[in-house]
Amino acid sequence: MGTTSRNQWEWNSRRIRGLRRASELVLLSLYRITYIRSHFFVFIPAFKTEATSQNLHLDPFATYRVIVIAYNIDSRIPSPGDILSSSQVTSEEFTTLKAEPGPPNNVTVKEVTDSSAIVSWTQPLFNRGPVEGYTVYAVLESCSSISCTTDSTDVTAHILEHTLVLRPYLSYRAVVEAFALEPRISARMKLNSSLAYSETFTSLQTVPVKPATPTIVSGGIRDYSFDINIPAYHNPNGPISCFEVIVVQLYGETTSIDSNDNAYSNNNTRDYSIARTLIGTPFSAMVFSAIPAGNVITVGSRFEVQSECNTWGEVNENHRRRRATMRATTLHATSGPLNPDSFYSCFIRVYSPSHHDGDVYFVNGPFIEPIRLKVQVPGSGTHVTLIIGCIAVTLVVIGVIVIFIYLRKRNRSRQQRNRSSPIAPASFTTTHRKCKDILPTNTQTSTENQHVYHECQPVDEKSNPIYQNLNKDLVEEEYELVIYRSDTGVI
Repeated sequence: MGTTSRNQWEWNSRRIRGLRRASELVLLSLYRITYIRSHFFVFIPAFKTEATSQNLHLDPFATYRVIVIAYNIDSRIPSPGDILSSSQVTSEEFTTLKAEPGPPNNVTVKEVTDSSAIVSWTQPLFNRGPVEGYTVYAVLESCSSISCTTDSTDVTAHILEHTLVLRPYLSYRAVVEAFALEPRISARMKLNSSLAYSETFTSLQTVPVKPATPTIVSGGIRDYSFDINIPAYHNPNGPISCFEVIVVQLYGETTSIDSNDNAYSNNNTRDYSIARTLIGTPFSAMVFSAIPAGNVITVGSRFEVQSECNTWGEVNENHRRRRATMRATTLHATSGPLNPDSFYSCFIRVYSPSHHDGDVYFVNGPFIEPIRLKVQVPGSGTHVTLIIGCIAVTLVVIGVIVIFIYLRKRNRSRQQRNRSSPIAPASFTTTHRKCKDILPTNTQTSTENQHVYHECQPVDEKSNPIYQNLNKDLVEEEYELVIYRSDTGVI
C-alpha cells in the first residue's frame, strides 16, 4: 500500500496485485504515478523497476488519491476510465496542509474622528485554504513596520470591517492581514498572509490639554497691574490658535473660584469697559497666538490696549456642535488699568483652530491664587499723570501764544515809526549810512525849510556835515535813514 509523507508517495513493485514482477516481463519497465483531484489526472513517469518514491507537487489544502499502474513497453497506456476502474495499487484519500492565505483586498478607511476610524476590506483574491480570520493594525505613518505598534485586533473570517482606536491628530495607516490555523502543525500557529495597507489618514484634533497654573512674578504687583509667568505649553491633541487671559475682580482674598464654573464661560465674558466696575464679572484682558519670549505677560495697563487673535481654520457647513466648542471667530481683548487696592485673579483659556465642522475647541486652565494690588500713591496714579500732562501741555501752548503776540506787536511798532519819519526835500539826496560812533549828547539842531535834522558826527571829518532824522530808539550798530545836503539846485 502507499503512504503519504511530505507530499511523497512510496510503493513496492513486489506488491502490485495481479502482476508478476515487472523485471520478469521486460528488462526495463515504465511506471506512471497518477494522482487525482476532482477527476483531473496528472501522469508522472518513473523509469525505475525497483522499489522507489516520487515527490509530488500538490496544491495546498487539496484532497488527493494516488494510483500506481505497472505496464511494460508493449502494454497499452491506460485511459482515465481504465484508471478509475483499475484494481491496481491505490492510496487512500489524503488532504494536503494549509498554506498562507492571500492578502486582503481593497483596504479602505472611513468615518475618521479624533479617537477612531472604520477600516473595511474584501476577501483575498486567492486562497490556499480556508481563512480563519483577519488581524487589523493601526500603524503610525512614522513606523516602518507593524513591529512598532502593539495595538492589533483579531476578527473572525466573516467580519470584513473593524473600528480602529486612535489618538488625536496623528497620521496612520490601517494594515490588515488574513490568517489560517493549521492544527496539524501547531495548535497556536498562524499562517499569515502578506500585509495589505490603506492610504495614509490623519485623526482629528480634539479638546486641548488643560494648561498649567500661571505664577505671580516676584515684585510684579503694582497699583494698576500685575505680572504673571505662563508655563511652557505643549498640546498633543492638535494645533493651538489662540491663548486668552481672563481676569476677574474678587470680593476678597479667600474667595473660592473654579474656572470651569459657568459664570466664567466664554459666553459670560464681558468687555473691559463693563467688567471694570462689576466685581465678579470676567473680562478678556489679552489674546495672543503664541506665548511671548520669557513667558511673562503683564495683566493690566496704565492706558487701554487692544489685542486680537483669529481662531479660523477649516470650515464645513454640515457640522454638529460638541461640548467645549464654539464657532470660529476673531477674539478681541482690552487691557486697561485695574482698580488699586483690589483683589484679582486670572486664568488662561486655550483655543484650537476650527476643524472640518467649523467649531473651535477650548479649555480653561485653573485660576491663580487671588492677589491684592498695591494702594495708589498720590501723584503716581493714572489720573494724576494725565492731569499733570494736560497742565504742562497747556502752559506750553500759552507760552507760545504770548511770544507770538509780543513779536507781532513789536513788528507793528516798527512799521508805524517808519511811516512817521519825515520826507527829505528835493534838494537833498538820501542814502543809508551806518553810524560808527555813539550819538553825541550835545547835538546841534538847525532849522531849514521847516525841517528839523539832527547832526551826526561823520566818520570822515573832512566830509560835509551829515544830517540825520532824530530817532530816540536808535542804538549802536543799527541802520538809520541819513540825509545828505546837495549842492545841486532843483528846478
